[in-house]
Amino acid sequence: MQFLFRLFAALVLCVQPALAWEYWGGDRGGQRFSPLTQITSDNVGALVRGWEFRTGDLDARPPE
Repeated sequence: MQFLFRLFAALVLCVQPALAWEYWGGDRGGQRFSPLTQITSDNVGALVRGWEFRTGDLDARPPE
């Protein structure tokens, strides 16, 4: 019985990542799009920046 439980647990752990996106890039066209179903018109105003990456490149260039 314990063997069956371990086998089932291993199968669940192996299959779970495949349930997220079926294709590389999200869909057959590789759009890398997520429907973001948790963001709605009611809560979009509460969004905050999670991270920021600065290369410093724009600070060194004069404006065109």
